[in-house]
Amino acid sequence: MMIKELFSQGIIKVASQPKDNALDIDNLGGKRVLLLPIDHDYPGGSASMHNAVFSKFDLPFRSSFVVADPANAESIVKAFREDPLYVGGGMGSGFKDKVAPFLDELDESAKAIGSVNVVAKRDGKLIGYNTDGVGFVNGLLNEYPDCISEKKVVILGAGGTALPIAYEISQHSSTEIVDTGEVVILNRTVAKAEKIAKLIARYANSRAGGEDVIGKELQDADVVINTSNKGAQPNEMYSAYAPMTKNPEQDMQVGLANIGRLPQSAIVADILLENDTLTLKMARDHGNRTHSGRHMNLYQAIPAIKIMTGIDTPDKDIENIMRDALYGPKESAKGAIDQLFDNKTVKIAEQPKNNALDINNCEGQNLLLIPIDHDYPGGSAAMHNAVFEHHNLPYRTSFVVGDPANAETVMSAFREDPRYVGGGVGSGFKDKVAPFLDGLDDSAKVIGSVNVVAKEDGKLIGYNTDGIGFANGLLAEYPGSIEGKKIVILGAGGTALPIAYELAKKKPSVLVICNRTVAKAQNIANLIGRYCAAYGAGEQEIGKEFKDADLVINTSNKGAQPNEKYSAFGPMTGDPEKDMEVSLSNLGNLPTTAIIADILLEDETLSLKMAKEHGNRVHNGQHMNLYQAVPAFKIMTKLDKADEELERIMRSALQ
Repeated sequence: MMIKELFSQGIIKVASQPKDNALDIDNLGGKRVLLLPIDHDYPGGSASMHNAVFSKFDLPFRSSFVVADPANAESIVKAFREDPLYVGGGMGSGFKDKVAPFLDELDESAKAIGSVNVVAKRDGKLIGYNTDGVGFVNGLLNEYPDCISEKKVVILGAGGTALPIAYEISQHSSTEIVDTGEVVILNRTVAKAEKIAKLIARYANSRAGGEDVIGKELQDADVVINTSNKGAQPNEMYSAYAPMTKNPEQDMQVGLANIGRLPQSAIVADILLENDTLTLKMARDHGNRTHSGRHMNLYQAIPAIKIMTGIDTPDKDIENIMRDALYGPKESAKGAIDQLFDNKTVKIAEQPKNNALDINNCEGQNLLLIPIDHDYPGGSAAMHNAVFEHHNLPYRTSFVVGDPANAETVMSAFREDPRYVGGGVGSGFKDKVAPFLDGLDDSAKVIGSVNVVAKEDGKLIGYNTDGIGFANGLLAEYPGSIEGKKIVILGAGGTALPIAYELAKKKPSVLVICNRTVAKAQNIANLIGRYCAAYGAGEQEIGKEFKDADLVINTSNKGAQPNEKYSAFGPMTGDPEKDMEVSLSNLGNLPTTAIIADILLEDETLSLKMAKEHGNRVHNGQHMNLYQAVPAFKIMTKLDKADEELERIMRSALQ
């Protein structure tokens, strides 16, 4: 069987998610292929990195991820061996520990580890290698030097990547420090964890355990590494800190209890390629430093591509090409932001007032950019630019629309470009940018999301003024509306936590967070529980929670484009009429004395319109926008202007 037959019979198919992964097997134009079988489609970076190198040096190769069932590993490997098109490739999720028996040889590391992530064809034979451990450890040490030797490292999971990482970490130990440094592997099937512990026991103090002792082992850990697929599709609702029983709410409670025992000085790493897994987000919420799998992806790819292709190019040159492929090319400092626009990574938002920006003609201006995930009529640009115009200052603020998946690329460009002095962080980006900043102030660190970024000595520092802005705006219109009151927050996205955090400190009687995913709501409740009574609930509980509510706050995007047909008082199933019936029923339970607030910037959202028709007082998102804007503006610009003057100018700009 040849590779084309694998495709025609449906044994493999080209993965759709990775960047620059397209492959036309019938029109290769004389190129040979490097194929990377994986068991599910995910946004891996290897293909784009490999193909960038091939393009740079005009090499006759093409790399592509292909999705397949690991049960077919033998027939896939056989086709790779027989087909002259195949020169080598990677082995991804599900295949690392399945292909070794079907290869012709293994190098020493792969033989010791028993799993393979790189295959090279040599004289018609397939040779297996493993660069996963080297890549992970090099990436980790590059970000956090000296974080392994004499440290307690806890590895969560015992799958195909766990052993090479454990093996490489053990090489950084020595018999002189085994009493103070150790590697602990924890897994649902303890026997698998014990097998890894035994294999590395000659190099380091190692032991194994089950998932039931995660909390105990975390309490004195220095480094925690998730090597499982918890946190990745289709398990994105589960963290690595607990078992996966298929009950997300229950597992989240266990996970939160376990991570609550982890020292804040510990580093939490994940091998998953997502920018921000649930495991890493929970770690940052707890105050820990984190390390994503994208580092491992880069640092293992350098030796891997040389093994597969035999190219003789300095590692640093390959690293620079691959880094550019992953994160976008580094332009001159002046052009870093221009490149974002040229590559269509961002575009100027059209709806906000006074938002226009000519990126090609802004020399001499300091830029404050606000990334958002969809175009909506935000007021920050109008408020900021009114102040700049009033005082004839060389600044310009603009909303830019982009995909939060590109948060790292966007923030990297902002850091490099001297025109960028700071800015806001809007819808979709608030809880995505934190890992890519150089520091967080205390509030952003606790909350885990950012709405303001300031460039300080070339570094990007994140802040959060959302909660303060909302609370101050609400109290200005409705004094006494928080303390001693029952508050129901609808939604658990990037703005819900800072608002809940600030309100909780003002001592409501109870704070309830209702969300489609209850685990997210409960996570917020747990984080603010030290300040007031709080709990999470599902959307089906909205009507019940409304019966004695004093204040209801929508923090979701229901009511905003493109969801303007849905209110915040019910689910969003895709059937507006049915969902409206549920919303009206829930709203009917709410006392008419309650206040309904919305963070959305429209003058009157569907939620507020329905609330007014029901007889409730309302409070729109423009108040929050104004009251958070003054402290945010001063953080971003460092301009020494009186709050009252800034508020007066900004308020006029919104009218």
